[in-house]
Amino acid sequence: MFFDTELLDLIVGYSLKYAKDNNRHDFDFDYSLKYAKDNNRHDFDFDRIDLLKFIGILCLSGYHSLPQTQLMVFTFNLSVDEQMVPYFGRHSCKMYIKGKPVRFGFKLWCLCSSDGYLYKFVPYAGASADKTTVGLGGGVVLDLLSILENPQNHQVFFDNFFSSYKLFSVLCEQGFYASGTIRDNRTSNCPLESVKSIAKKERGTHDCAYDQRTGISMVRWNDNSVVTIISNQFNSEPLCPTKRYNRKEKKYVSIDQPHVIKLYNKYMGGVDLHDNGISNNRITITGKKWWWTL
Repeated sequence: MFFDTELLDLIVGYSLKYAKDNNRHDFDFDYSLKYAKDNNRHDFDFDRIDLLKFIGILCLSGYHSLPQTQLMVFTFNLSVDEQMVPYFGRHSCKMYIKGKPVRFGFKLWCLCSSDGYLYKFVPYAGASADKTTVGLGGGVVLDLLSILENPQNHQVFFDNFFSSYKLFSVLCEQGFYASGTIRDNRTSNCPLESVKSIAKKERGTHDCAYDQRTGISMVRWNDNSVVTIISNQFNSEPLCPTKRYNRKEKKYVSIDQPHVIKLYNKYMGGVDLHDNGISNNRITITGKKWWWTL
C-alpha cells in the first residue's frame, strides 16, 4: 500500500545518484532508471527488484529471530601477553621494540585462550595516570581479567613483565588462579637459593618456597638458564621428566622438570598463536590513516 511503484522508482533513482556522488562511478542515468552502460566503466547495477529483495530481508529479520547467546570467556586456560600491530606512519603512540618480528607499530595487551582465541585487548597509549600498587604490568592483567564473571573457572598464565608478588596477592584475594615467570627483584625477598648458586649445579636442579598465609609458591629451576616462576595454584610436585641435549654426551638426556613449569610452557603461548594467525592472513591493502591498521 505504501511502497508503490512511484516510491520504489524514486528510491532507486536517488540510490543511483548517491552511488555516483560518493563512489565516483562514471555512468549516465536519469530518475526513470535509464542509464547508459559502457564496457570501460564500473557500473552500479540496482533496480526495483533488488530494492524489493532488500526490503524483504529487512522485514524477515524482524519476525524471524534466531537463537543467540552473549559471547563469554568459555576457555579454562588463558594467557596474557603483548602484541604488535605494524604501522610505519607518524603517530604519538607508535612504538619501537628491538628484536621483535614487528618492530614498529602499536602495542596491544591481549587476553587469549591457550589455542589462540582473542577475548579482550587494550591498546597501549603510554603510562596510565592512575598508578596502582601492582605497577603497569599488574594493572594490565587486572584490567584484562575484569571481564571474567567466575574467576575460579579459569587459570591465567603470563610472563615476567606482568608478574610480581603484590599482583599475585591481589589475584588471590579476588579468587584468580595464576602462574607466571617472575624477575628476581619482584620476589619480595623470597628465601630461594640464589640464581648464581643454582646455576652452578647440574641441569634439572630446582628449589621451591611456599607462603602458607597467601598460598603463593615460587619455584626456581636450572635449565639452559635459571628461570623463576610464581603461582598461587601449582607447585614443583610432581616432577616431570623432560629431554634436553647434553653437549658432553652428545645426546638427549632426561632431567626433572617442576610441574608448574610444564604447565606454563604448555598454556602460555595463546597470544603468540593468535598473532601468528593474524600475520598469516594480514590484509595487504594499506591506508594512510593511523586507525586503518588497527
